[in-house]
Amino acid sequence: MTYPVSYRKVDLNKDNLPLNKTSDNDISIDICNFSKDINDLMTIYEQFNQNRTGTIVRNQVYWQSQPKWRSQTNDLFWLAKTKDNGEVLAYLKGDEKHLLEIGSRIDSPLATSALDQLVTHFVHNRLDNGQEQIRVNQCQEVEGILDRLGLHSYICQDDRFMFRITNFSSLLSKLTPQLEMRIAKSDWKGWNGSIRISYELDSATMTISDGEISLTKNEPSINLELNHLQVLQLIFGELPAVVLSDHPILSVLFPPDHLIYWSPDNF
Repeated sequence: MTYPVSYRKVDLNKDNLPLNKTSDNDISIDICNFSKDINDLMTIYEQFNQNRTGTIVRNQVYWQSQPKWRSQTNDLFWLAKTKDNGEVLAYLKGDEKHLLEIGSRIDSPLATSALDQLVTHFVHNRLDNGQEQIRVNQCQEVEGILDRLGLHSYICQDDRFMFRITNFSSLLSKLTPQLEMRIAKSDWKGWNGSIRISYELDSATMTISDGEISLTKNEPSINLELNHLQVLQLIFGELPAVVLSDHPILSVLFPPDHLIYWSPDNF
C-alpha cells in the first residue's frame, strides 16, 4: 500500500528572498572529496541519524556503491569544515532541484552554524543557476534551518512510498527490544497487561509482564483495531494522538515520531 511521506517546497526569488546572511569566520565550505572524506561522512551520518525512524543503515560498501546506482552531483556535494584544522562539521548533498540530504556532528558547538551556511550556499547557488523552487526533506533540523534563514516553505506529501506488512507477529518480535526499552525509561514500567493490535490482514497480541514483552494468545486488556495504514503510522510514530488517547501505555510504546527517508537512498 502507499504511505504518505511529508516534504517541503521552498520558493526562491532573487528580488525578494527572505534569507538572512549567515557567516562564521571559523568555517569554510568546500566540495566533498568523496574518497578522502568518506570516513567523516560515515561518522556524521551515524551521529545525525542514530535516533531516527526510516533512515537506512549504511556501511562503507554501501557508501562506496551508492553513487554508482544513484547519480551524485559532485559539484553540489559540499562539506563545512573548521578553518583551523579542517575538521568536517557537516555535509550537504543536492541536485538541480532538491536538497537531498544533510548531516552534522552532534558534538560540535559549530554544527548549527555549519548547516546554516551550507544551506545558504546551496540556495544562492540554485538562484544563480535560475532555479525558482527547491524540494527538501521534512524533519526538525531542516525546519529549524529554514526558520533561522527566513526561508518560506510549505509542506507537501509524496504518496509513492509503498509498504506491506508480510508477517505481523515477526515484525512485532523484532520491535520488542525497542518497546521494552521505552517502557523501562517511562513512568509505566510497572504496567502489566495484554494489547491486541488487529487490522484487515492480521492481528497479534503483546503481553507485558514486569517490563518484558512476549507474543501470546492472552485475552487482551486493550483491543486496538486499526487499518493497514494506521498500523504503519503506529510503528513509525505518525498515528494521530487521538487514536491512542484512551490508553496512555500505547503512547509510551509508540511515541510520536517522524518518518524520514533521505532521497539518495531511493532506487
